Parts: sequence; C-alpha cells; structure tokens
Amino acid sequence: MRPHEACAGRQSGAGFYHSGMIRIGLVIFLSLATVLPAAAQIARAAKVDWLEAGVICAPEAIGFRDAPETITGRAHIIEAMPDFVAQTQVVPAVIGVGFGVKLQATAETPFQPVTITLSHPPMGAEGISRQSFTSAISGETPTVAFFQFDHGYELVEGTWYFEAREGDQLIYRVAFRIVPPQQVPALANACHYQDLLS
Repeated sequence: MRPHEACAGRQSGAGFYHSGMIRIGLVIFLSLATVLPAAAQIARAAKVDWLEAGVICAPEAIGFRDAPETITGRAHIIEAMPDFVAQTQVVPAVIGVGFGVKLQATAETPFQPVTITLSHPPMGAEGISRQSFTSAISGETPTVAFFQFDHGYELVEGTWYFEAREGDQLIYRVAFRIVPPQQVPALANACHYQDLLS
C-alpha cells in the first residue's frame, strides 16, 4: 500500500498519499457504466466544507515519512496535489492507479491530529485488512488522502473504505468499489502504466 501526502504530502505503504497544497488543473470526467448505489456511500461531518472522491494518477514521490500502521511502514510525500482523472468511486484493480478523497474543513474548524484509516479485503501474506496514518485537515487549503496500487498483492477486489477521525469524531467515510479492469475500460489505462485489456 502506498499512502500519499503532498509536500506536506504523499504517504506510502504501497499507497497512501495526503496533500495540503492547492493545484488547479484539468479534470477529465468519464462516463462509467458501473456505479455504486448513491445513498450511504459518503458520510461527512457538518464541519467539512466540501468533499470529492475519485481516481488519481500519482506524481513521483519527493520523499517519505514513517507510517508504522501501514504494510510497508512508510508514506510517500508528493510536491503538489494531483488532479482526479475521474470523479468516481468505482476503481479498476490496475498497478499505478490511485483513488482517494479531497476535502476542506470550514475555515474556522481545522482538524488535527487526524487518523486516516483504509479498510479493505485481506491482502498480503498476513491478510492485512486495515492500515492507517496520521495527518491534518485544513480549513484554509484542500487536503487529499489516497492509495495507489503499487504491488500485485494489493489488487484486491471488493469494497474499500477511506475513513478519517479526530479522536472519536468521524470526519468522513467514503466507500470505493475495486473491480476488474474490464468493468471500467475507460479507466483501466488512465495512468498509462499498462493496457490490461489487450
């Protein structure tokens, strides 16, 4: 798993990232045939000003920080917040593809410290199903937390959950459905790592 965080940001285990930097860019919205039921797939606290979920192609890491509650024990740091290539909660199980959550707290209510947890079907030799790292959510700039598939053992299909808490307070919980790449061909090669459909 690679948790990720930007300049203050990319986290890795194999796939966690978090960013507190703003980056404006083109977002390509793709029409997908496979969707999650709309209700109850995103929960968020009233003090969250806005929240979006989607698929990300991560830039290269500029460094790492310790994340002992992840499989690899570290998180990647990235220089700037990546754009979504699609705002969807249906994600192809493809090496190089990332997915996660962007949000911003209301101006007067930042959250810190925050525990970001990713729950997923069992993966790896030890059957790990929960990974987490600490972060912060700003009321001044957007924040992103995402996971990128870097290793074959991470390509576990099923429902995954990103959740953030400040102590006992739930900040957000977002469900993603990881599916075979053939179910979302428009996204299967979105990050140009490989074409699994040929």
